Amino acid sequence: MSLPRQIIPGTTYLVTRRCTQRQFLLRPSDSTNQIVLYILAEGARRFKIDVHSVCFLSNHWHCLATDKHGKLPAFVEFVHQFIAKAVNASLGRWENLWASEKTSFVPLKSQDDIVNKTVYTLMNPVTAGLVDQGKAWPGILRGPDAWKQSLTISRPTIYFRKKSSMPETVTLKMTAPPLGK
Repeated sequence: MSLPRQIIPGTTYLVTRRCTQRQFLLRPSDSTNQIVLYILAEGARRFKIDVHSVCFLSNHWHCLATDKHGKLPAFVEFVHQFIAKAVNASLGRWENLWASEKTSFVPLKSQDDIVNKTVYTLMNPVTAGLVDQGKAWPGILRGPDAWKQSLTISRPTIYFRKKSSMPETVTLKMTAPPLGK
């Protein structure tokens, strides 16, 4: 049996998770992009997670985030649960969306770690050979440009009821990572 994962409030993490069997279940589309952004924004709001950069590729995602209150596991559980339900509904499927391996939580201990993992996250579509420049990626790829502006996302019509307990709109307020300590 492995030791429990240590989550330390105030730590910045790189979170990564793959789709089951590395299938392309998160292929960029207007529907998938809206689902992902809405759930990410609502999760960050609910659990008070500071999101710094995020990349959703077709078969996995990366998120650089600071967990001020030790709630990263609850945030990730919420994000994975609702993305799986809504994306599965949009694709007409009902099996597992996420791989059975644990989600990767890598604590970033230095400024260099944070900068390197930010670049890694934002360059993922380019290094995978999917696009020549990150801004050409049609899926979710948000980083420093998003720190200056908020993004309001409407509740997707797929999966969510009109009279849902989820808000009609949510705002994703990304922040710069904690550098300069």
